[in-house]
Amino acid sequence: KHNYTMGAEPAHAPGLTTEDYEGKPTEEERKTLRRIPGSLPTAAYLICVVEFCERASYYGCQPLFSNFVNRPMPVGGNGYGAPAEGTQQTAGALGMGTVKANAVSQSFSLLCYALPLVFGYLADAKTGRFKLICWGVLLFGIAHVLLVGASAPSLLANGSAKTPFFISVYLLAVGSGIFKPNVSPLLLDQMPETVPVVVSTKKGERVIVDPEASTERAMLWFYLLINIGGFMGVATAYCEKYVGWWLAFLIPLILYIPLPLLLWYLRKRLVLHPPGGSDLPNVFKVLTICFRAGGLKRIGRHGFWEPAKPSVIAARGLSYHTSWDDQFVEDVRRTFQATGIFCFFPIQYLNDNGIGSAASYLTTMLTTNGVPNDVISN
Repeated sequence: KHNYTMGAEPAHAPGLTTEDYEGKPTEEERKTLRRIPGSLPTAAYLICVVEFCERASYYGCQPLFSNFVNRPMPVGGNGYGAPAEGTQQTAGALGMGTVKANAVSQSFSLLCYALPLVFGYLADAKTGRFKLICWGVLLFGIAHVLLVGASAPSLLANGSAKTPFFISVYLLAVGSGIFKPNVSPLLLDQMPETVPVVVSTKKGERVIVDPEASTERAMLWFYLLINIGGFMGVATAYCEKYVGWWLAFLIPLILYIPLPLLLWYLRKRLVLHPPGGSDLPNVFKVLTICFRAGGLKRIGRHGFWEPAKPSVIAARGLSYHTSWDDQFVEDVRRTFQATGIFCFFPIQYLNDNGIGSAASYLTTMLTTNGVPNDVISN
């Protein structure tokens, strides 16, 4: 944390604007003064802990799904899904084979990565972020409890574990799709600085408290705890191998428990913004006008975006009502131009993800000498 004093009102106080506020750096100060991040509020650090709990519980169980679906109960095992000690067998449960295991893995990933588009929009336009996060956490809790229940020896022995297991897997996917697009924006909502301000440190040095540096600090903590949480998959893989499914799925549930407690504690301490609507509908309207005016042949060419600008619509004498301005159309144009690189991603994913979980299935046929086969996927 940086210790500094300000002799003026904070830059984000009411009545001050980004054009004229106390402490605004001059052009000379922007070029010469050192930039520092501001101190993060306690709520921001706790949101990072919330993310750790969610990711640790998620990655603690997600890598185990392949063995649970693919492999049968090991012969001579302990009845909880773990193989006999000293053998080269792998843990198993349902014994449905690689095709169905791959289908479960791929459909789970599809939901986890596609649903954030839907729930991110709903949070912006309808519900607000915190409310949806709480719903996602509720689904997480139900999913983890069902996973532990599915690992009961009686259910594993007679094949009845399928129903609770598959319900829990897809509840976990939906919960992740609700949680992920909203937690990082909620973190950034807690940033106290919104504009750069010149301050003096206790040593007398004049510096600029930079909102971008504050955001960078917050996100570094955020992703540090995500990656630490990702290591939980190693621990649960060993639990699966040497103890059984009950412990492998119980550890993620234990890691999940602080999550709702932290959210309850934070509920009155967070900076929460009401849903302010989403620009997504206007983006689709702009695209519709541009396609009608020029068609697919004009994509990427000069003037493709011009027909959607209100000034152009008015100059042509059209009566089309718009809820955006010319600058919005320019922002949409720049956004699509910047994201053009993503057009190559489907080609990459077809090559990278086309093998599915084949590497994990291959490891079930290799000599492991005590190492869980699915630890490699972590």
